[in-house]
Amino acid sequence: FSTMLTWSYYGERAWNYLFKGHKLRLYHVIFCMAVFFGGAMQDDANEGFTMIINFSDLSLLAMSIPNLIGLYLLSGVLVRELKDYRARLKAGKVAKRVEA
Repeated sequence: FSTMLTWSYYGERAWNYLFKGHKLRLYHVIFCMAVFFGGAMQDDANEGFTMIINFSDLSLLAMSIPNLIGLYLLSGVLVRELKDYRARLKAGKVAKRVEA
């Protein structure tokens, strides 16, 4: 149950970002239908459950692709900032972190 609430919240935040808050009721209807049909599709051989897991895995893969592209495109910025930070740290311009 908590997983459904969490995914509902994440999906709602993504929907708001993508569609600027429009048609939020449509998202709620789609999510509720997905939960209902996901629960109703289970049969004796668990083929429905397997299909749901495969669909969720594919969805997570699809969401990771833009993130991986973004990470790749920003890798040059990361390397540049890391070199700058290390140079400032070595020059004493950044205080070292002291563990308590």
